[in-house]
Amino acid sequence: MTFRSFRVLCGGRTLDLTTRTLPDGKLEQYLVELVEEKASDQPAGANYDEMKVPAYTLPDPLRFADGNPVQAAWDWTGKRRAEVLSLFQEHIYGRSAPPPPGMRSVVAETDPRALGGIATRRQVLVLLDGTERGPAFEILLYVPNAATKPVPAFLGLNFSGNHAVHPDLGIRFSTAWMRDGTGVVDHRATAATRGKDTAAWPVERILDRGYALATVYYGDIEPDHPEGWREGVRSRIGPGTSGRFAPDDWGAIGAWAWGLSRALDVLARDPALDGRRVAVIGHSRLGKTALWAGALDERFAMVVSNNSGEGGAALARRRFGETTERITTAFRTGSALASASTRTARTTCRSTSTSCWPSSPRARSTWRARPRTSGPTPAASF
Repeated sequence: MTFRSFRVLCGGRTLDLTTRTLPDGKLEQYLVELVEEKASDQPAGANYDEMKVPAYTLPDPLRFADGNPVQAAWDWTGKRRAEVLSLFQEHIYGRSAPPPPGMRSVVAETDPRALGGIATRRQVLVLLDGTERGPAFEILLYVPNAATKPVPAFLGLNFSGNHAVHPDLGIRFSTAWMRDGTGVVDHRATAATRGKDTAAWPVERILDRGYALATVYYGDIEPDHPEGWREGVRSRIGPGTSGRFAPDDWGAIGAWAWGLSRALDVLARDPALDGRRVAVIGHSRLGKTALWAGALDERFAMVVSNNSGEGGAALARRRFGETTERITTAFRTGSALASASTRTARTTCRSTSTSCWPSSPRARSTWRARPRTSGPTPAASF
């Protein structure tokens, strides 16, 4: 597959685009549509001109809150890291729940000759409170059969259901709520979504290089819509189970990141995997999620975050590209953010952090029973 990069001027804005080539001369049409979509995404006044970026000053991460400098590695690991983490918890992503004491996992399906024999496929149901009617999510795991010792792994959430990452007919089909998109009807995936995201998930290449791949549908942890918290883990575990949330309690990105750590709990016990070498990956809001998961959970050996944007790897104090306003208004999911006000977001950017991400309010809770997939009944303990 061929990828091409472009820098395009559109309405006075400079857009950097990367796209794969399309057949039948459709690349130009695709680019035009993509540019129009990206340009219309941002609110009026968003700056896409490098020459118009105003001066900005970043805080010194190697200086304690009291102004004293960090002078040794222990200063960072023993104190300063916790100070920075607390700022992000209070002002940006919220404070997540601890691991649930009753969590267990069950293997729902195994195929030792998947993908033409190059991999073992396992699909593991993670029962977060230990019960089959409680909050749960499903891990799709491929392990290379050529491995002679425990292998490192990539772990990431996906946007479209586990069945969308590869056309493998053995992947259990998700029947959970989905955002609108190609192949989605009435917020449910149709058969047209199987394998639709293959370009973003090079499964065979990963396996051929000696890595395992694990993925989880993010909507199993919390559906991505304004009332998704009612159906996600936040309604049953940690802050919010009483129906009330504090301003600094976790949002959806906090919940999704927490889910990645729970998936790592499972992977770390798998004898086929090297639990000390698991990289967490993600794109866009799931890129933010990967960053937050890696910041909270130092067991992750590496974080690969793609296009995480404002609130992720982008510098909020640098006025260029995606804005805090865009992030706080475009995704009304309870998504990510710790207080609902733009004032909070601005205060955070000004006084505490190089990236900021305000949170939305949370309230009462209900729960759906478990991740909805079609497939065999779970068969063996993991």
